[in-house]
Amino acid sequence: MTTDPVSPVSSAPAARFRLPAAAPEPVSDAERAAFAQLAQDSLPAVRASAQSWRNGLTALVSLAAAGVFVQGRSATAELTTTWRGVVTVLIGGGLVAAGVGLWYALAAEAGGRAAPMTLPDIHARHASVAAYQVALANRSANRLHRARVALGVALALLIAGALVTWWAPAALPASPAADTPASHRAPPPPE
Repeated sequence: MTTDPVSPVSSAPAARFRLPAAAPEPVSDAERAAFAQLAQDSLPAVRASAQSWRNGLTALVSLAAAGVFVQGRSATAELTTTWRGVVTVLIGGGLVAAGVGLWYALAAEAGGRAAPMTLPDIHARHASVAAYQVALANRSANRLHRARVALGVALALLIAGALVTWWAPAALPASPAADTPASHRAPPPPE
């Protein structure tokens, strides 16, 4: 009885690697310097943009809140309870969305990290100070994007709330008989 030794060679085809058609283009020193300058300027640029958006959102929240409080109940006094609820949800949601947008704009402008970082911490997480600055700029840019989305939601809700106050049907006036107690009503006319 003979045994076949197991062949160590597998039957799978060998992996084939291809070289690219052309070598990658070398990056010039001018390109490297321009990119380094872009990375260095990215955080101040994003934070300056966030400051402008924060100012705009602050003005929007102030105007909307002033309009709501100045108008008070007079804008919705003639609406039915259901439509008053709809207006309250729309305008209240718009003010909340504007507040959220303002929070994100503030976070984008001020940054979010309060704890100090050491150079070894920065190197461990980001490999370089420049990469850390780019990461901060990206984080601020993401927060600024959220602030812009919240602003869009806030404007849509506030405009919808204003339109509902203009176009919602008014409550039907109560009949005089409903306001008068039964003891004070005139008897029905004889038939």
